[in-house]
Amino acid sequence: MPRARDYRRDAEVTKPYDVICHQTDPRWLPERLTRANASEAAGILGLGGYEDDLTIHARKRGLLEDKEASELMLWGSALETGIGQRGAKDTALLAAMGWESAEYIPDGWYCVSREWPWMGCTIDGQLRGQPGSALVDDEIKATTRGDRYDGTIPPEVEAQNQHQMAVRGTAFQITTVFTGMRNPPL
Repeated sequence: MPRARDYRRDAEVTKPYDVICHQTDPRWLPERLTRANASEAAGILGLGGYEDDLTIHARKRGLLEDKEASELMLWGSALETGIGQRGAKDTALLAAMGWESAEYIPDGWYCVSREWPWMGCTIDGQLRGQPGSALVDDEIKATTRGDRYDGTIPPEVEAQNQHQMAVRGTAFQITTVFTGMRNPPL
C-alpha cells in the first residue's frame, strides 16, 4: 500500500465519509462489491456506461464473474497521473479557479459516505491551488471518443461526478479529459 502523504488531513474539518483502503489494497475490490460505486452510477441510472443495472446487480450478487480490464482501460489508468499533472497546468482552468498555479495530487483511496453507507467512490486525484487552498477532486478521463467531450460533460460522466460529490460532500469537482487515445500502443 502506498505511503503517500494524505492531503485530506491537512484541513481540520469533519469529513462526511470514511476512508476504507487504497485501490492497491487487496480489500479494495471486495469493499466495492458491497456498495454502489461512482463508476457504476450511470449504469444503475440507465444512462449508459460500461454495464447496465441488471449486470451490476448480478456481478455484486456473485452471479457473474468480475470482468477483466480491457487493454484501453489499463492504458487509461496508467496515464491518469500524467493527465492530471498536465491538466493542472491548463491556463483556462487556472483562470476559472482564480489560481496562479496548481498541483495535481494522485489519490486512489476508496471512500464511503457516512450518511449513505451503501455509496462508495475512488477519487482519481485532487488539485490544490495556492498553498493552504482547499483541495478539489479531479475525475480523469482518457478516451478514444473525444467527440463526446465538446465542452460539456456526457450524462454518464456527470452521474459519476454527482455520485462522488455526494459521497465526499463537495459542491463541485473537476473532470480532466485526455482525448488523445486514438491509437494507443498495444
